[in-house]
Parts: sequence; C-alpha cells; structure tokens
Amino acid sequence: MAIRLDPGQEPDLVCRKLTSSPICLLASPAYLTQHPPIQHPEELVNHNCLCNSSAQTHRTWQFQRGEEHVEIVPTGNLIFNNITVIREALKEDAGIGTVPSLICDEAIRRGELVEVLSGWHLPAGTIYGMYMPRRFMPLALEKLLDHCMEEIQSAETGLHTTRRQPERIT
Repeated sequence: MAIRLDPGQEPDLVCRKLTSSPICLLASPAYLTQHPPIQHPEELVNHNCLCNSSAQTHRTWQFQRGEEHVEIVPTGNLIFNNITVIREALKEDAGIGTVPSLICDEAIRRGELVEVLSGWHLPAGTIYGMYMPRRFMPLALEKLLDHCMEEIQSAETGLHTTRRQPERIT
C-alpha cells in the first residue's frame, strides 16, 4: 500500500480517501532571514521552491486571499516525490515548499518551520491509501487502512488514544 497526496493517473490502483488536510506554505526561520521577505505569492519567483513531483499540484500553486486569486509556477532546484522528505528539506533551509498540515504541524509547534504568506491560502489536499485491486481485499490490508484512518482522525482532533497491542492477522 502507498499513501499519497494525489491519486495521480494510476488506473491499475484502487484509491481510498483517508482524509483531507490544509496545505501549508512553509520555510525554516533561517531560510527566511537569509532571503528577501515575501508579501505576495508573485514574489516566490525570487525563492527556491521545493516541489512534489507525485502531486498534480506541483505544477502550479494556487493562492487565494478573499476574492483575490493568484497562480504561480514554482521554480527551484529540488523536486521530490515524498512530502515527508520535503518537510525535512525545508527544516534544513533548502527553500520554500508546500506540505499538508497533518505532516508539518509538529515542526511548526517546535519552531522548526514557519508559515509563509499568512492570510493567503492554498487548496486543501486529499490523502489517499492506494493499493493493487483484488477480487477480495485481504483482511490485513483492510485493517491497515482502517488503522490509518483512525490515526489520522485522532491526529486531526488532537486526541491521543491509548496504544493497544496490534491485532495479529493470520
């Protein structure tokens, strides 16, 4: 099973929506002190933007503030296919990038990353569980998908459930 932000064009895979998550535009505090300030999305052309090659949204970033809409084509020297790696590269001062809040909230709380262009919003992203189709889904995969959904919902609500021993599936 793969967990992806965008189902892409993979007709051979079954996609199951796990959740939606706001998308944050982020950079490290050190990156922001070393580069020109950003007040408007069009100023991102002066910055190294980290892109996600596995998401349709990497081709353009669409910002909204009230009735104003701005679309930019991000440019930079790094393109990744993993949002967790993007988050880690951002923490290492590599540039500015978009990451689902579900993946970056802890780094924001710790001060490792800060949101850029406050007041501007990007469309929310949908997170999918993707797997090969089967005539009958294996019980282990069904349990894993259910577990992922429970953990995501728990993280979204800020509830920390008591850890229980995983169910052994034979």
